Amino acid sequence: MANFTEDLFQQLMERGECDYVDYKESYFARDSNGKLTEDAKISFIKDVLAFANTVRETSAYIIIGAKEDPITKKGIPSSSSIDIPDDNQFSNIIPSNTSPCPK
Repeated sequence: MANFTEDLFQQLMERGECDYVDYKESYFARDSNGKLTEDAKISFIKDVLAFANTVRETSAYIIIGAKEDPITKKGIPSSSSIDIPDDNQFSNIIPSNTSPCPK
């Protein structure tokens, strides 16, 4: 897997969505305790597993907080205000809900 650098991020935003780049405006629906909702978790799991189950020669990326510009087809920041949850909320979702866990 390539190191995720600012340069790589810019390349992925310029590339637009394809079989190895997916933009998601948000996964951040939360319950009253500030935890990700079950629907948000399920949506995230489905996207990760879809990428994991696709044979490809390159790494794949889900870029959260971006969307595809309808005219240029390049990635642009989401227009909505995004409150990004703690990384731990995402990193624990896949291993605790899938078996075997994708790498």
